[in-house]
Amino acid sequence: MPDPVTTASNVLATADNVAIKVEQALYKLYLAVSGDGFKSLTEKIAVIWTPVRNVLATVLKSVESIVKPLTDPKIIDSIRSVLEAGRDLVSSTLDLLPDSARELATTGQKFLNIIVDFASAGALHVAAIVDLLINVGKALINEASRLADTTLTALRNSGVNVLAAGTPAT
Repeated sequence: MPDPVTTASNVLATADNVAIKVEQALYKLYLAVSGDGFKSLTEKIAVIWTPVRNVLATVLKSVESIVKPLTDPKIIDSIRSVLEAGRDLVSSTLDLLPDSARELATTGQKFLNIIVDFASAGALHVAAIVDLLINVGKALINEASRLADTTLTALRNSGVNVLAAGTPAT
């Protein structure tokens, strides 16, 4: 039977890889819809595109107000702090437990370590993905958009070559 901690670590690595691929794909979409080619296309079909853009703008404003807090570093840090505090509490009480319960608590501590790592990595991915989605939406409705510095850092860390302005490196 596989070790549960190893299995959890493998799941974390897989989730991380999936998030990175989503970020990279969204960045390509962002570049496509924020570029001159897309703007030129929408100008040619303005009769059709203008009503669609207006509806998208209304939807985007509503969605943005709901999901924007997920990009706030303070909220991400708060989530991470709570999880780290729980992990530290378990760690500090291990020596108070009888031997019979210590092994179970140690296994729990390993899982908490994985959860804290997952939450930390996951929160950063969620923030980057939300930022990319919001900026794709803004570009679609022809509104000024700029990727957050944390999103650009996440993209660079995943191997994407970007400039500070969020445009492709030449």
